[in-house]
Amino acid sequence: MTPGPGTESLASAVRQALTARHCALRMLSPSWTGRDSPTDDARALFQSLDGWRLFLHVERCALPLYQVMERAGLLATLPAPFLTLLTEETEWERKRIASARRQLQLIGRWATEHQHRPVVLKGGVSALGSAGIDLNDIDLLLEHDDAAALVTDLQQRGYRQFGYAGVHHLRGLVREDELLVEIHVTLDTQLVPPDETYWDRVEAIAEVPGLWRLAPADHLWNILTHGSVKHITRRGRLRDLLLLHQALADCSTRDIEINRRRAATHELAGVLGTTIDHVQHWADGAGDDPFEAVALTGYLLGQRDENRSRVHPTSGSVNKWVFAQLAGRAERHAIWASVGRRGSDLSGFSPVRRLQRLSPGLGRLVQIGGRFSTQVLAYAKAYPLSRSIGRTIRQREEAVGTAGLDTPRQSSAPANRRPTSPPRGPS
Repeated sequence: MTPGPGTESLASAVRQALTARHCALRMLSPSWTGRDSPTDDARALFQSLDGWRLFLHVERCALPLYQVMERAGLLATLPAPFLTLLTEETEWERKRIASARRQLQLIGRWATEHQHRPVVLKGGVSALGSAGIDLNDIDLLLEHDDAAALVTDLQQRGYRQFGYAGVHHLRGLVREDELLVEIHVTLDTQLVPPDETYWDRVEAIAEVPGLWRLAPADHLWNILTHGSVKHITRRGRLRDLLLLHQALADCSTRDIEINRRRAATHELAGVLGTTIDHVQHWADGAGDDPFEAVALTGYLLGQRDENRSRVHPTSGSVNKWVFAQLAGRAERHAIWASVGRRGSDLSGFSPVRRLQRLSPGLGRLVQIGGRFSTQVLAYAKAYPLSRSIGRTIRQREEAVGTAGLDTPRQSSAPANRRPTSPPRGPS
């Protein structure tokens, strides 16, 4: 459990976060029995609060980790400061899951009363189960007229619109001390046209009357592409690994094969295939981590002052561009392609929204110009960061190779190959 080759030049908290990831990957695997509990040397890891805090903020798996350590009888053996930290982060995640459950139950009652059919997406499905996992917001899919009716109803209940509309979703809705509700009007399948028959396959959620979910194969694809394509900063993140494992557990062999065939036709077929493989191998107890370089990038970004957040430690346009510049052409192309996509709602920026109402064509042009300027600025800010982080990752990979250790198998960028230097200009 000691830091591996190539970690000597890393900041102490980053080294410790990597070691915490190795430890947590093993303990959170469904195949872990608890018999091989941490050794005395490994227990020294629990003395490092900075490393664990960085790890927990980026990976967002405090609740599952607390639960598995509790079942293994390890909580009583932990140093008090570490147990306090783990308990605080666990309670933070529990409150967010409880907020999701409360609001979904309210929406379920609304749907039953008005005969609508809201489909709960991604982490919201997990929140309604017995093994909830932390989530950023509540994603719902409704047909357009039903979505407008739900927006009106929630606003009457004290919700206010927040943030920006996306290509597939309306502006968010938020109420004090509750998670944001994001209403989708089309299913986002990330660069692959969705099979429009998914509405015919949705299933009722037994736990909450009025709510529905995607069929297992569609649910898996939505989670897989969301966490690996749309949010490249979250590839291999433990929170998303656990969510994917839950989705895989609901699938039949045929459902998984359907997703493998879908992945094979995708522009990022390599990363999608590797992600499915990684979840299955990790669940079986395999010790390799093809996304270690992605995790290292997240920790290096997460320790920066502007990223010290419990909620979105590696989010934001600049951080996304760091990952994209390290990852490759396809990831960079996907960001630029998003600039010109038509949103499902008016802009969240009030002057542009007024202009869109007065002159839709001009308003759209101004909106696209604003998006492009934002991305150019983020790209420029990300460039020196990506060069610095790329050098760090290369040095680590070279040190691992010199030590004779096996490098991760071919997988997603930046974990699939030595990160290249960022391009000299926008792709």
